[in-house]
Amino acid sequence: TNATINATNHIMITNNKLLNISVLHLYNESLDFSLYNSKITSNINITVRNLSVDSTSEINATGRGFTGGTGGVGTGPGAGPSGGAFGAGYGGRGTGSTNAGRYYGNPFEPKDKGSGGSASVVDTGGSGGGFIFLNVSNKFLLDGVVYSDGAKPRSSGDAGGGSGGSILVYAYNLTGGGNFSAIGGASGGAGGSGSGGRIALYYNYSSIDIFKSKVTRGTTTGSRAEHGTFIALDLRNNIATISEAFEFNNTHFVNNSIFKPFANSSFTFENITLRGGDEIRIYTNASFNITN
Repeated sequence: TNATINATNHIMITNNKLLNISVLHLYNESLDFSLYNSKITSNINITVRNLSVDSTSEINATGRGFTGGTGGVGTGPGAGPSGGAFGAGYGGRGTGSTNAGRYYGNPFEPKDKGSGGSASVVDTGGSGGGFIFLNVSNKFLLDGVVYSDGAKPRSSGDAGGGSGGSILVYAYNLTGGGNFSAIGGASGGAGGSGSGGRIALYYNYSSIDIFKSKVTRGTTTGSRAEHGTFIALDLRNNIATISEAFEFNNTHFVNNSIFKPFANSSFTFENITLRGGDEIRIYTNASFNITN
């Protein structure tokens, strides 16, 4: 089921333990939207003026992406390969030798769903994370959590985890004590984990602790996938903050942002902060001109 909410003033969801739908569409640039002690489980496409998520609430697209395979290959562009219980890729590579689930999508503007893991025999791989797009023209107060994690397999046998999904946020003022998560799904048995997803945050002002957010690969006793990509961009000061991993590719950029590569091939930042896994992957001719 897809749900579209039409309102002109203020929507408040309170004490709702589970609002479970396929896709939630909400577009009104003059609307305020608040969650109190509530959980939305859905792929999300929201444009509002102000968004509040209190510390007992969450927006969750975990497992809302491409499905895992039963006794075979999962679905999606980064699906775990055939011939075993492999984790899926999205923000990084999945697991499984040279046929690993591939990375795909735009790290600066993530809008893709995560892919499903593969499984051997009758087991079922985990589904990928879904997509969450939050466009907040004024204030986004996040004290809860926004999830788009990959899911672990639905069976206890050998199976791969799904890859994390997408979280894309535009907010003039991003604040609060919450965090964002697009981690890969854990493996089943001796299967491989799913890769992390992709998170991109754009803001003019922020007091949120960026490094609480995660795009790590899923946990496993078998083969390990790569971390996903995370970038937070302070548009007012042209400052990039990268956690865990990131990739630079001159075919991917954001047209309508203060930040963009020069001639689609060179990236210019005022400052870059790296913390976490500190893994940078350069797939094409990308150069760096960094002041600090």
